Order: sequence, then structure tokens, then C-alpha cells
Amino acid sequence: MNRMREKPLLWFFVITYGLSWGVLGYGFVIAGEMSSIADLLDAPSRITMKALMPYVVVASFGPLVAAFLMIAIGPNPKEALLLWLKGFIRLNVHPFVYLLTLFVLPVIYFLILTVLGVAPLSDQEAALVYVTSLGMSSVNGLATAFMGAGPIGEEPGWRGGVDIAVFLPTYIVGVISLAYVLTKIWRWSHGSIILAIWFHGLVNFTANYPTDVRIWALDGFTDVQLKIS
Repeated sequence: MNRMREKPLLWFFVITYGLSWGVLGYGFVIAGEMSSIADLLDAPSRITMKALMPYVVVASFGPLVAAFLMIAIGPNPKEALLLWLKGFIRLNVHPFVYLLTLFVLPVIYFLILTVLGVAPLSDQEAALVYVTSLGMSSVNGLATAFMGAGPIGEEPGWRGGVDIAVFLPTYIVGVISLAYVLTKIWRWSHGSIILAIWFHGLVNFTANYPTDVRIWALDGFTDVQLKIS
């Protein structure tokens, strides 16, 4: 216990990765019905994201559990816990932070689609699509944040049943980038955990925007192009 108190950051990572990857590893074996080394080597063709998703949901709470444990064994657990919990309700931040958190990402998506020449379907009112999507992103993002696995940056990569061989490298890049942005939001908002959670939910919700065939005319794009986007 004393060793954990001396190096809290190290043990936070140990507990987080131990819990998260332990659950994912167990799910990998169960979902893939693995019983031999040959099954493990053939994993990408044996496992679907749908079968693995329940384990992803459980594994996503690894950082939360690790943070709580490290606070509990810390030198001032009550004060640290109170400070931590305040972050979940800290909404009194600069309007600029709200602007960056809730609107920049959807606008970027729309700009990319415009540059690529993608327009709403002919039976959709273009202006209404943009205004409604932009306005509802923050609301739906908040709802997404507190439903399912939670806003841990995993759902955008796992949706759609992308092959694991394609998913892993793009997911790693995406997670690192997302972690950087989330850290910036947390700092700009002076420790608002709720805004970080909200942004994560927004990322999860808006991840399907560029490839939603119910809204955009995507007939000219191949499956590979849609998956990369």
C-alpha cells in the first residue's frame, strides 16, 4: 500500500491497464472461442466487434475504478474525492470553452464534406440539415456520453464492424489525438470533467456524420473511402 502511495501515477496506469486489458483479453478469448495458438493467430477472422462489445463496455470503466482506488488510498482521500467530484458538475467556464467543445467538431465535419463535394440527399433541405445537425449535436452528444459504454473514445472506432486489422492502427492514432484534445479541454475549463465527458459523447455521436447514407449523397464513394473517413 505504501509503495502505491509513493508512486500514485505509476499505479494508476498499472491498475487501469490491468483491469481494462484484462477484461478485453478475456473477452477476446471468449468471443473468439479460442482454444489453441492457431485460433489466436486467426483472431481477426474469428472475432466480430459486435461479439466483443460487451467486454469493451466493462473494460471502459478501468480508468474510473483506478482513479477512485488511488484517491481512496491517498494522503487526503476526503478532500481529493470532493475535488474530483466537483469536476463532474463544473459548468461555470468561459463561453469560449463551450464553443470549442460543442461546435468546432461538427463544423469541421461539415467543412470536410463540403470540400469533398458531399451534399445532403436531394430530398433533404440542405440548410435545415446543417442547422439541425449542428444544433442537436451537443444535446445528443450529452445523451451519448451517459449511455452505454460511456465516452471513452472507443465507440467511434468499433462501430460499423470494421475489420480488426484496419481498426487497430487507426484507432491508436485516434485515441492519442482524442486524449490530447480532452486534456486541453480539461485544462481550459480549469478541471471540468463534465465538459470532457460531454466532448467525448459528442465525438461518439458525430462519428457517423460523414458516412450516414440517410443524410448525405455518398453513392460515389467506395466502402474503403467510407471506412477511412
